[in-house]
Amino acid sequence: MSLRDDGYYVIEGRKRDMIIRGGENVYPEMVEDKLKEHPDVEDCAVVGMPDPGLGERACAIIGVGKGKDTDLERVVGYLKKQGIAVFMLPERIEIVNEWPLTAVGKIDKGRLQAYVTTKPFKEGRITKELGNEYLMRDKTSIDDVIKGKTN
Repeated sequence: MSLRDDGYYVIEGRKRDMIIRGGENVYPEMVEDKLKEHPDVEDCAVVGMPDPGLGERACAIIGVGKGKDTDLERVVGYLKKQGIAVFMLPERIEIVNEWPLTAVGKIDKGRLQAYVTTKPFKEGRITKELGNEYLMRDKTSIDDVIKGKTN
């Protein structure tokens, strides 16, 4: 836990990874474990992104194997066959070639979340205020991400 400049505490760690979509708890690790079994998926991370109606939605960031490809429809179909509940399914995917890593070599979910929060802002799906409010827990903003100043 850390203290922000505005006096609020920020809880960091695995609980923070949880996505709350329309009042339902989505545990990214459950979805990631199933996605990693997909034959085209080399690695993945599931992070939340802000949504004005549901609070959050899930986004799967996927690294595909060489010569492989996938899309949202195939990913969702696969996860449904694996028994993932509908409310836990990602509603967006992003394909990446490289992963932002933490100092200890793990996928940096905070930077991924900042990236996927900026995407719907650029597409006009969320306001800058909603994006900034969502990113505040990681002490960053939409402008920080656009300028490449993420932690």
